[in-house]
Amino acid sequence: MNSEWASDQAARFARRLSSSKDLIGDAWNLALGRAPDADERLKAEQYLAHNGPERLCLLIFNMSEFLYAN
Repeated sequence: MNSEWASDQAARFARRLSSSKDLIGDAWNLALGRAPDADERLKAEQYLAHNGPERLCLLIFNMSEFLYAN
């Protein structure tokens, strides 16, 4: 999930969220269909501050909710 395609999709997702007043909450709701819990929100805020929205979106795409089995 760290391919160029995944990075491009994360950048697109970050642009979609760029005007959001609650980037973290909206990202979780759009990508995962749920709100972040308190611990996830805190860690996401810290990660966002150091890495920016594109990397946060890529991190979301690499969460266990995106794993699947064939």
